[in-house]
Amino acid sequence: MTIGVEHYWLRDLKFDDAWIHFRYARNLAQGKGFVYNDGERVLGSGGIAWNLILALVARATGPDALSGGVSLMNFVALVGCAAILYRALRVLVPPWVALTITGFLLAQGPLLVCSIGGMETTLLCLLYFATLLALLRERHVVAALAAGAAVCFRVESVALLGATALAAFLYRRRRFVLVLAIGSTLPALASLWAWVYFGSPIANSTIAKKVAYVVPPFAAVEVCFNALLAVFPFDQLVPLPQHPGLTRWLGIVTWMVLIELGYFFLKKRSPPASLIVLQVLGALAFYTVTNPHLFVWYTCTFVPLATLLAVLGMLAIVRTVPGLRTRPYGSLVVLLAAISFLPLRATWWPFVPPDDARFSIWVPNAREHARTYQYVRIARWLNERSKPTDRVCISEIGAFGYHYRGPILDGLGLVSPEVVPYHPVPDALRPNGLKGVIPPQVVRDFLPEFVVSLDVFAGAVFADPWFNEHYRLIGRWPWFGGPVSWRDVPPSVLDGREMRAYRRLDVPWVPR
Repeated sequence: MTIGVEHYWLRDLKFDDAWIHFRYARNLAQGKGFVYNDGERVLGSGGIAWNLILALVARATGPDALSGGVSLMNFVALVGCAAILYRALRVLVPPWVALTITGFLLAQGPLLVCSIGGMETTLLCLLYFATLLALLRERHVVAALAAGAAVCFRVESVALLGATALAAFLYRRRRFVLVLAIGSTLPALASLWAWVYFGSPIANSTIAKKVAYVVPPFAAVEVCFNALLAVFPFDQLVPLPQHPGLTRWLGIVTWMVLIELGYFFLKKRSPPASLIVLQVLGALAFYTVTNPHLFVWYTCTFVPLATLLAVLGMLAIVRTVPGLRTRPYGSLVVLLAAISFLPLRATWWPFVPPDDARFSIWVPNAREHARTYQYVRIARWLNERSKPTDRVCISEIGAFGYHYRGPILDGLGLVSPEVVPYHPVPDALRPNGLKGVIPPQVVRDFLPEFVVSLDVFAGAVFADPWFNEHYRLIGRWPWFGGPVSWRDVPPSVLDGREMRAYRRLDVPWVPR
């Protein structure tokens, strides 16, 4: 019930990237095709299956209610996650313990945050848990089908698909070929269709992010470890303020040990199901090798399953400790409550809606979403002062792009492949490698009618003498534009303080 209330309260406060999917879905529902800009076949979002599902929601709700419709769908999917996970845990522990663990896994962490933020990860984890349940029941074909569907949402899920194939090879060899064929059918069809429709099975956004962001070595795996330690802060168990690096590694090692113990605990009861550990290790290995700029929803590919294994690892430990092994399940619940109290409090407190001045920017659901309020306002403001054919160059194309009626020139190149060759921007023109800044030459060469950006993403453009000769400032706003001033809104976000809009001088201005 509490999660449902949060979904309702935050139905318009989505990740900026969620609105990119929404624009694809709206265009698809309106018969314009699988496009972000009308007539431009560019795959700017990785989850093809997610966009198709969203198109059905957009068709049913209409564009104005799509955000709320997605919140409702993700809440229902979370309930589905709870039901499937509970049924899987019933095979391993008593019902009341299964219910407690299920509630804990859905009460905090990236799965909860990203479901409220409007991302595909709720359905992704629903498929993960369905794969686990199917393996526990030794229904290998069903497991392969669920894992194959998960690959259509996030390619990192191929590790889980490999786990289902390995489970069939080791424990049901006669069905191995069928399992492999069933599991690979959906990903193969999605890739083939993308190749025919877009000219490539690889999303242009994947290429653009890899080029536009200059990520320090091993930064992605650091983010992965941070995501784990945010759920179970084992780095705080041994307070050594003079040696923060050591305490961090102690926390990471504790996590890895618990995952290993959870794997062995599960293997004793169901060897096929224990192979889900390959999804956790596979995702960590994938991010370590490719080192992408990791956004919070990426961590849903391993954190929920890793958390489940870690909890089972804790159960394995309490069963061996004198004084605890007589009541292992009660000891586990007490241990979970003690370890997770602070993360849970940070997730849910204060429990008020965003239109309440007591709402906090540090609630996980708000930190990444808050600036979308202002993007929506600016888009609607510009709609009244521009023509439908006027092109806007902007670096964050989600909330603004969904609410703006015209074409978008994406400064990062996610949906504008012509911009990708201009990246990466020289270090002298960017605050740091993880800021997706607009290359000044893009504006010079493509001459968009308008330029809109948070200042930190377009500082080099705004400072360019040529730009100031050909464009005029028409509006500036603080970065935050929420319904009320929250109690602790910082003066800047991502080092940016304000949003600006510029008009090319030769473009007719339509003052309201």
